[in-house]
Amino acid sequence: MAPNEVSARPVNRNAPARERGSRTAPIIATALIVPVAGVLFFMFGLSAMAFDSCDSTADCPQAAAAVHRATLTGLASIPVALTSWLWPRARRYDAWRWAHLALYVAVVVTSVGLFVDMPAGR
Repeated sequence: MAPNEVSARPVNRNAPARERGSRTAPIIATALIVPVAGVLFFMFGLSAMAFDSCDSTADCPQAAAAVHRATLTGLASIPVALTSWLWPRARRYDAWRWAHLALYVAVVVTSVGLFVDMPAGR
């Protein structure tokens, strides 16, 4: 650039620099949404088939409540993963982004655990 040319975009020297590794945790969390949602919907579909032969005298209402609880917990993991993108791209927020990723993994593991630990229908 010649000394007499003006830049189209002014440089703000007071703005915090965006760090190179600041998008790693949000990208991992976002990339995990699709397979996790697939597993949760698959397990939800299997549980619906398992309750097909239930009547009101068995433990089916408790098991159905457990399925709904596990599904809602799994769906709650999606906003947790997506909110990791809201943290500013400064180095000092890296711990918060990685904490969001850890929380996302914990919510997913809890949801799958709720599916596995469902009471039997009969």
